[in-house]
Amino acid sequence: MKYYSVSGTDNGSEFYYNKDDILKYCPRCGLVCNRDEAKKISINSFYLKKKNYTFSTCYDGAVIVSEKFVEIYEKNNLKGLSFSILPKCRFNY
Repeated sequence: MKYYSVSGTDNGSEFYYNKDDILKYCPRCGLVCNRDEAKKISINSFYLKKKNYTFSTCYDGAVIVSEKFVEIYEKNNLKGLSFSILPKCRFNY
């Protein structure tokens, strides 16, 4: 499996609120080990500061996309990504 890293315009937000309490890091390499669990904890409290981007990145590396991005992705039958609606940020995932 190949892995890629992408980033977008800085949206001025932090996705993982209280990240020191919820993120667990690998002692060997420093990567986040529990990103899915942390996402479930943070998603309901996340608030996006700058909402005018189609594709943007938070300070802590979380990628936020607009409804327009999701529509284009689905229209072109692309595969491999999943999107979670952000409850406090209408039209963003």
